[in-house]
Parts: sequence; structure tokens; C-alpha cells
Amino acid sequence: MSNSPLSFTKLEQWGWCPKLWYFRYVQKLPEIPSPAAERGRRWHEAVAEVVQAMAQGEPSLEVVRRHIALAPDPEEGQELERALAAFGSKWRPSPSAEVFVEEPFELDLGGGESLRMRLDLVEVDSESVCVTDFKTSWGRFEASGNRQLLLYSAAARRRWAVSSVEARLWFLRYSRAPASTFHSSLGLEAGALDWARGQVAQIREAMNLPEEVGFPATPSGKCDWCSYPVECLALQDDPPELVLLRVEQAAERLRAALKARVRDEGPVHAAGGVWNFWTYDRWQVQDATALEHILRDLEQDPGDYFSVVNKKLRALSGRVPGLADRLRADGIAVPRLEEYFAYRREDGA
Repeated sequence: MSNSPLSFTKLEQWGWCPKLWYFRYVQKLPEIPSPAAERGRRWHEAVAEVVQAMAQGEPSLEVVRRHIALAPDPEEGQELERALAAFGSKWRPSPSAEVFVEEPFELDLGGGESLRMRLDLVEVDSESVCVTDFKTSWGRFEASGNRQLLLYSAAARRRWAVSSVEARLWFLRYSRAPASTFHSSLGLEAGALDWARGQVAQIREAMNLPEEVGFPATPSGKCDWCSYPVECLALQDDPPELVLLRVEQAAERLRAALKARVRDEGPVHAAGGVWNFWTYDRWQVQDATALEHILRDLEQDPGDYFSVVNKKLRALSGRVPGLADRLRADGIAVPRLEEYFAYRREDGA
């Protein structure tokens, strides 16, 4: 890979898991579509057009109506309408400020490296800059600790050579107090720049190493939504018992299938047991063979239930000879098992 500019997203995802980074950006494997990411894209497009209309003194109502009509379902349309109405009631362009929307930047990190970014909203006057990053999830957090916003602030400070930079996260889902704002400083920005340089250096070094050395897997809660569980550990040559135990990521799909089956047809009878769904009970896996029977009875392919997270494998690791040693050999942490279903024997025991 040449020293082409990296993005903040690439640096952040490198910190999550180098193996994920390798699959996504080196091998360029397709990702599982994310409804949340698609919604975020739609909302960002909508608020960007609203800002542009307001900054030019034009009515924004037609823009709002058009984006509501483009929403994939009425519920999202209503949520977007409320979000844009709340934003429009709280944000006004300053008469003395120049407004930039989706403004591209390239931030020099030194050593021939740079960071490519696109700022949602920048308001510039003769003495100061205000940088705004829109957020579309329900999560809220303080702006001052946000590395992405600090890097945006550093880029804006350099471009417009101002001494005062106000940085703001705007949480579109919240109508009351939607913004978290702070005055950025050279010291805070320097810390974010050092972090970015460190991430870039690690990535460049990894690119000169074999995959298994430079791009190790880092199991964490983020593995729940990873697009590459099969590629990550690739146990296709292992015994079926090991493969079938790796059900972490797909447990939600299995739970949904089992719940629908029980709702429509009653409990599932397989492998000498009755398998049912109770919200507050737990699924006790007696053995991998029973699990395979359940999957096949539900017309599910056991091969679809691979995973990398393994946070639900601790209890299972003691039931399969050699599993714990194999997981340790692969450098995989095996936290506590959390289970999903209830099970009882046919005789009711």
C-alpha cells in the first residue's frame, strides 16, 4: 500500500482490530450491510441540505419533505422530521460567518503522511471557527474527549489560521440540549495528532509483515457485528464439534428462527430434548451434536454459525476435550458464556 492519505475511520478501526482492518481495507472483502450506517448516511445528507438552504436564506421545508419521502419506512420518516425540525429551531447561520458543508480536508501529519477527512459543518468568521460533527445514534458523550473532533479542529485551525476554535457534537436525535461544545486547544489537538501518527505508523509497519504477524485478531464486544467471522479464524478443517460451538455472532439469528418456529408450530423436538424459547431462561447446550440437530431441524446450515468473539464459549470449553487448549493456542480469550435458550429433556427432567 502506498502512503496515500488515511481516514479517521481507518485509524479508529485499526485500534478496534487489525484483523478486521486487513479484511476490509487490504483484501477489500464486502461488509455486511448495516441498517444503522445506512440511516446515518441518509440523515447526514438531509441535514447537510437543510444547512445549505438555511445558509443561503432559502426555505428548507421542501428539503425536509423530500427527505422524509425518501425514508424507507414511516417511522424513520417521523424521526427524521422531528430531528430536522429541532435542528432548524436551534441552529441559525451567523450573518458574519461563511458556512461550509461536507467540506473536504487533508491534515498533514508530517513524515509524508496525511489524514483525509470531511467536516459536516464549518462556520468561519474573521477571528474564529466553529466545527460541528453531526451524530445520528442515540449514544451521547462529551465533545472534549472526541479524537475525531479534535483532529477536525486542528485541520480547521491550520486552514484558516485562527486562534479560537469551537468544536461541537450535535446529536440529531435529541431535541433538548442536542449539542456538546467546547473550546479546542493546541494541547488537546496535539494529543489527538500524536495518536493519529501512532496509528499510521503501526499500519505502515504491519503492511510490511506477514498477515498473521502484522494483523492479529483482537476479540472484543465489537466482534458481535463484525462482517468477517468465518475468515477470521477459518476452522473449516476442524472437527464439526468445534465448528458448531462457534455460535456467538449468529446466536441472534438462531434465536429469532427458534422463536418464530416455537410461536408458529410449538416447541422443537430434537436430539432427545424439547427446545423452547423463554425470555428470562437460558439455553443449556448439552453437546454439539444436539446443537447440530437443532440447526438442521430449523433448516439452518451449521456452517453459517461461525464466530470470532468466543465470549460465550467458556462453559462449553470444559465440555469438549482440547477446546480450551486450542483456543489458548490461537490466542483467543474465552470469557463467560451467556446463553439464549431453554432446554429440557423429553421426560421433563
